[in-house]
Amino acid sequence: MPRRVGPDLAHHLTTECLPVGDVEALSVGLVDQLLPRDSDCYDEQLRDLAEHLAGSGWAEAANRKRRRRELDEHATPLGVYRAREQARMASDFARAEGSLVRGPCR
Repeated sequence: MPRRVGPDLAHHLTTECLPVGDVEALSVGLVDQLLPRDSDCYDEQLRDLAEHLAGSGWAEAANRKRRRRELDEHATPLGVYRAREQARMASDFARAEGSLVRGPCR
């Protein structure tokens, strides 16, 4: 997401967890385009878009994405992200443990 909307907006979107409307998503670059709300027009445009993506450079785009992901993982392996997340979770659970209500089972 940071590549699409920039690190600041990506952080805001993922930490605030607020809904994003379709027009706003388009204006900030979260989506590439909007399809019509009318179901007949939507179905036709979706079919056209799928045919376009499947036939026009789809494989090249998928290969570019795969290569970018490989480069990203080479720079920072997924294990590093997992370890960071687990450390954060351990810290959160440790803090929360003292605040848990303890008492007899009913």
